[in-house]
Amino acid sequence: MAAQIPRILHQTWKTEQIPPAMQAHAASWKQHHPDWEHRLWTDAMNRDFIRREVPGFLPVYDSYPHAIQRVDAARYFILRHHGGVFVDLDFECLRNIEPLLLDRQFVAGTEPEEHARTHGMAAIVSNAFMASVPGHPLLQRVCEQLPLDEVRHRQRDAGFSHVLHSTGPFMLTRACEAFGPAAGVAILPPALLYPLVKEADGRIGEAQLSSTQHGQAYARHHYWGSWWH
Repeated sequence: MAAQIPRILHQTWKTEQIPPAMQAHAASWKQHHPDWEHRLWTDAMNRDFIRREVPGFLPVYDSYPHAIQRVDAARYFILRHHGGVFVDLDFECLRNIEPLLLDRQFVAGTEPEEHARTHGMAAIVSNAFMASVPGHPLLQRVCEQLPLDEVRHRQRDAGFSHVLHSTGPFMLTRACEAFGPAAGVAILPPALLYPLVKEADGRIGEAQLSSTQHGQAYARHHYWGSWWH
């Protein structure tokens, strides 16, 4: 029997003091998953985990120019090690997500098509929600790719673009494309996790979904984006 994704919900913030604006979203996951284990990882805990479990990556981790890159990198390594679900604090849970995980070993979702078109991409696989069994080979590929992409994109990109390409969704998208279709791997459509779209002016609106897709969402990302503000 294939391994099942553990019932562990991982989230991360700078300290244990979650901003008031995000507390309701964090509570929504506990409300719909009362029997799950909930872990909040602080910046200090993230670095200590890297130091203990993947010390060879620590120089790269410490060299990242943006704090969000360390947050991104830590989540991949933590999920590879422990398994479970890693979800951003600006993600609101609408109902229990276990049906999305059943008989699957890795699950992520694509952002709205509007986002992909803005960046000239066919699709964007977001790292705001990821679920995995421990040690999944797709996460292994991601973790091996991190130091290579940091060097490559630090030389080519700056700021916002550098983050997206070196540790963020663009990097994850490339890894998923290279990994290809595989049993137990599910990249979900926007209707299930990303029914909201972030407009160019910063407003949050409804994504362009068909009438049959509306109401399918298990959760929704609000794109609070503290790192780019």
